[in-house]
Amino acid sequence: MAQVVTLTTDFGRESVYVAQMKAVLLGINPRLTIVDVTHEVPPQDIQAGAWILRQIVPRFPPGSFHLAVVDPGVGTDRPCLCASLDGRYLIAPDNGLITYVAEVLPIRAMVRLENPVYRLPKVSATFHGRDIMAPAAAWLSLGVTPDQLGPPHDAWVTLPERLAPTMAERQIHGRVVFVDRFGNLITNIEPTQLPAGVDVTITIGEITIHGMTKTYGERQSGEVVALVNSLGYLEIAVVNG
Repeated sequence: MAQVVTLTTDFGRESVYVAQMKAVLLGINPRLTIVDVTHEVPPQDIQAGAWILRQIVPRFPPGSFHLAVVDPGVGTDRPCLCASLDGRYLIAPDNGLITYVAEVLPIRAMVRLENPVYRLPKVSATFHGRDIMAPAAAWLSLGVTPDQLGPPHDAWVTLPERLAPTMAERQIHGRVVFVDRFGNLITNIEPTQLPAGVDVTITIGEITIHGMTKTYGERQSGEVVALVNSLGYLEIAVVNG
């Protein structure tokens, strides 16, 4: 069975940095299958990166490896981590990227990537994704165990804002957590949190939307609509806009 490693970064799709990380991965394990999740995380937007990981990591089977580099603190004393998430492995800086995926997949173990044997010989102060995290992911795919990569890490950074919305009487207070390339606003509200059989009113900024649609095409071009998207969240969109 092919070993799969996914890449999620804020480097940009045409960045040389992405190719450098792939070169390290394949240099250690040429049999890897590399899946590009996205390299278009908004620059240094840890919250957006954490949201994307929540959507992606649980959909891959146990035994998969996930490398996430959204790392504005690179070169500081923040550690690089490997988390075992119910059989899946997430390699990321300790800056909150793991927060949202850890809400749906239990953390079985966490270690710091401190063993120099499983790093590149020369580590840049500004590119730990290439020199520390990519080698760790590749060595894991070859059978190295997390405890060989470094010591346990028990107190990792979490984002201050949780993903769940705030519930009140007859109201749900959510927020936009991601904007996709079409400009659709994806919120943190799930359909199970909406009242069944009741017409809802959605207010966002100065816009009020009465009721929800099932598809974009149900309304006229230019109209603002609310619907449950394919990821299972309430979404605000402009039809054909």
